[in-house]
Amino acid sequence: MITQFYQPRFHSLTPQPTPLNQIGVIPQGISLKQNQLTVSYFSEPKVEWGHLVTYNLNHLSDPLKSQNLLTMKWREFKNTSRNIAVSPYMKLGHGQSIGMTKKYIYVLASSNKEANPDKSEEIFQISRKNYQINHLWTIKVWNRSSYYPRYFHNACFINSHLMYATFHNASKGLYEYWKLSRNGNTWMPTEIGATQSDFVKNNSN
Repeated sequence: MITQFYQPRFHSLTPQPTPLNQIGVIPQGISLKQNQLTVSYFSEPKVEWGHLVTYNLNHLSDPLKSQNLLTMKWREFKNTSRNIAVSPYMKLGHGQSIGMTKKYIYVLASSNKEANPDKSEEIFQISRKNYQINHLWTIKVWNRSSYYPRYFHNACFINSHLMYATFHNASKGLYEYWKLSRNGNTWMPTEIGATQSDFVKNNSN
């Protein structure tokens, strides 16, 4: 195995960063498309707002160089920063459920503070070109009855019309696998399988 890239812990160069402008220090989700690596960054473990950072790995060829943003020479910093794009401060939820297509970044903005609430979740379609939110969907999933909600903490976007998600059914001690397919502006959920037991034993969601 070869490590191709070391991601910086900080991107903010301000001496007294605030949650609004502190880009780092906690990475949550990653997605790779056409050698463009997008990472969700947060300033604290349980906040739901942060930044998306995209690295152009075609030009960031030195795996160590990007770690030295605070100490590299100005000319080198300019050349490196041209290949690192940072989004505005935005709602990302847990930040682990992101994916990319040719034009868009998709984020399931679920809350990592909630176990299994009877709440809706948001799917953001974000332009890769300028990080503007192009579309927002609100979804709410249940199994047979709204008394049995399915709140997803982790998901994977395959393309603009397909997402797979996991749900931890703590009462039954298992994990469920769900497929969400989009037709127009409607996401349709289907349970496609489940484990026979918990594969994480620390009450993880």
